[in-house]
Amino acid sequence: MDGSFVIRNLAWSRVAGAILFFWLEQRCVALWQEVKHPEQKDRTIAEVWADEQPHLMPLPPPFDGFVEHTKRVSPTCLLAFERDRYSVPSSFANRPGQPTRVGRAPGGGR
Repeated sequence: MDGSFVIRNLAWSRVAGAILFFWLEQRCVALWQEVKHPEQKDRTIAEVWADEQPHLMPLPPPFDGFVEHTKRVSPTCLLAFERDRYSVPSSFANRPGQPTRVGRAPGGGR
């Protein structure tokens, strides 16, 4: 399969996904104007949302929970990271100049 075909196909799927997401968002907002709130039967979901919105806390900044370290794999296919050793595929072993990247979320389990 031609690599450019795969890239074009991936780019098209992202565009199609963005179009679908935009349409879905617009459709939901339109329905909120029509659908009655389940508890406050005399008001729509949009009316209740407009009243609640000023009382909500602002969203915190995005959390980047990924830490990346560059490590070298030993000839025995082990990678040392924070006093632990991890087994990796032999294709990564003892490669000078091509370190392996290991990612781990902070507080992640072992």
